[in-house]
Amino acid sequence: MNLEALERTFVQNNEALQKSALVRLTADGGELTVLDRRNPQKVARYFENFLDAARLHNDADLTEKLVKVARDVVRENPDLVEAEVRRDVYRRSYQAAAGGGALGMEEQKRFLEAVVGKPLADDDPLVAKYNSALRRARIDGVPVTLDPANVRAPNLYRYTTVNRIQIRVPSDMRQRVEIEPNRIIINDRLETENDDAE
Repeated sequence: MNLEALERTFVQNNEALQKSALVRLTADGGELTVLDRRNPQKVARYFENFLDAARLHNDADLTEKLVKVARDVVRENPDLVEAEVRRDVYRRSYQAAAGGGALGMEEQKRFLEAVVGKPLADDDPLVAKYNSALRRARIDGVPVTLDPANVRAPNLYRYTTVNRIQIRVPSDMRQRVEIEPNRIIINDRLETENDDAE
């Protein structure tokens, strides 16, 4: 195939492309990146049958990576999110993943919006950091059907006082904890107490 023939295979308008693939051959076989504008969720199945390709990440793996990216971006940018969002990022991101649904190639921002609890402008600095983190994780633009199988639900909630005292409470018992300006009240009876080497 000459260069002129290769050039004719590309079209000016990328919207005209329905299915496209980029193949990198290696000694082990190769890598394949595929794109289907009409059916981004099922493109992998088409190429699995057509080229006998295997998907590198399943939906549960992709969801786990997406959750990690969202959690890291929220925790690392306290100036760009509300304190409540940062405090509850594990619960919020788990709930966003457990909510299910499909995210297309250009819809990953919706997951971050579900975590922060509000719509975000495309030029929001948090969105820029999120998109950059998705690229570093090599999952930007990858369609995913959310599957929380690999995402652990938060089972403890941690309080840390100004004197570095840490209190860990089961997530379903948070309603028994009252926060006042100068004290924390735990509405429960003491069963045991002991020292701990940790």
